[in-house]
Amino acid sequence: MTPDTARSIAHALDVNLYRDPQRSSAKFSAQSELDGRTHYVSDNTLRFHKSRILGASPQFNGLFFRITESCAVDFHNTRRGFRCVLFDLTGEVVYHPKLDAMARSAEDARRAFWVLFDTFDPQAYYRQKLAEKGARLLRQAHDMQQLADTLGATVEAA
Repeated sequence: MTPDTARSIAHALDVNLYRDPQRSSAKFSAQSELDGRTHYVSDNTLRFHKSRILGASPQFNGLFFRITESCAVDFHNTRRGFRCVLFDLTGEVVYHPKLDAMARSAEDARRAFWVLFDTFDPQAYYRQKLAEKGARLLRQAHDMQQLADTLGATVEAA
């Protein structure tokens, strides 16, 4: 997928592409890019889940953002695991291994991520997402028009 196509997708979804903010830490980079899109990397969420962000970077021309995290596998934090998590432009989680499928190291987590995403088709993903949003907006526009017509009839009758 070309950078122009990525920019067009971001424009259609009314969001900015992810970029590499080059912050002082992976946590600050993730928080900078995902702020307003998801609470996943907020300080409170990270603290609650006993999570640490070890890596953060845009993927697929900025259409996705990947973090590598270490977090507690159990509530008592007796064991930790590693996983990569992928977010789309709206902050929705696209890839997120469950706690019982977490890797033993950050490198193993990254390897597992790339094995799965070698077959991932970002264009097909956003084609579906844009089609769903388009259908939702058409329904909303139709509902708004019907309500406007109803309100107009009510005003005329009064």
